Amino acid sequence: MLRVSMTATYTSYAISANSSGSTKYDWVYLKVDPTKANNPASDASDVTALFTSRSSSNSVDNGTPPTYGILLAVVTVANGASSITNANITDSRTQSTLASPAGLSNRTSETSFDFVASGCVWSGDSYGASLNGSMTAGVVYIGGVRVAVSAISAHPFTASKDTYVDVDNTGVITYTAVANNAASPALAANSIRIGIIVSGANIAAATSINQGQETRVLPIASSIPYAVTDSLGNLICPRDPNRKILGYRQILSDISTSSANTATNISVPVIVPTGRKIKLTFSCSQAYSSANSTQVMITIWDGTVGSGTAIASGRFGTAAANQNCGITFSVPVTPSASSKTYNIGYQPVGAATVHIVGAATEPAGLLVELV
Repeated sequence: MLRVSMTATYTSYAISANSSGSTKYDWVYLKVDPTKANNPASDASDVTALFTSRSSSNSVDNGTPPTYGILLAVVTVANGASSITNANITDSRTQSTLASPAGLSNRTSETSFDFVASGCVWSGDSYGASLNGSMTAGVVYIGGVRVAVSAISAHPFTASKDTYVDVDNTGVITYTAVANNAASPALAANSIRIGIIVSGANIAAATSINQGQETRVLPIASSIPYAVTDSLGNLICPRDPNRKILGYRQILSDISTSSANTATNISVPVIVPTGRKIKLTFSCSQAYSSANSTQVMITIWDGTVGSGTAIASGRFGTAAANQNCGITFSVPVTPSASSKTYNIGYQPVGAATVHIVGAATEPAGLLVELV
């Protein structure tokens, strides 16, 4: 790196006449004086100077190129030319460029996940009175490419529907409406799912808009709300490019069984990046058995409870009946496929009724994370 400056002398640079009988090519350099570069004047004006090497070729300088020089231009000098025009000058300065857009996007897509970088926040225009909703402008990254998403104003949603909102890699928004609490529709091509708008006669409240919050309870299927992911495992409005949480489901009311066979009430669909390891964590703050010294057993299953693969379990018991106890346990797994559904089973170990307590402030749930 050199500290140099150019003087006003070079606002105009003279090209020598050519009377050789053939076209010549003047290679114009910024010539560096190595001695001055090592010890420049205070204004650094003596480090470089413009230098011309006359060549018979416009592709190879076969004249007298400098030992230390930076090529600036090649000037075509016709035999007997009386002037030089812009058409005679080829800009030959070295160009520094970033990686190609494709290279940059590939790098981004290989080191992060599709995500919402900012904005894209939905709200009802008049909760409890209108089916219209609006969205702020935002930015998403899909396949490593930055996509600007325009604001939406007063979009009319259909009554008594769950409307899935997807945005694609060109910023186009797709609305797909299904019956309330129905299975989720497929994600639109090259898209990210940014919200689910739940409507009845109107958009009832802020809680009717699901943008992936763990606390959302709509839509809901078999008493289990779609939180974090939809029913297919697609993340809803993911805002973390490093994506640690892949899925979460919770129960908000008590469940119980006296069957010796395992019952299930928590099912978590996820989409796992190929080859990645995940951690499954079940937790509940209160569970109990109706009989003395009878254990509660909780099991994590890959697939359907009872016919899938049991991959972890935890159990506890108390000497007296109906005594609450909390339980949390985790297991690391490397899935064999990207689309998975993990389920929680529970049963008594012995003759009893077992209960798992669920409430808004004390949810029992299954969390799936990348590790």
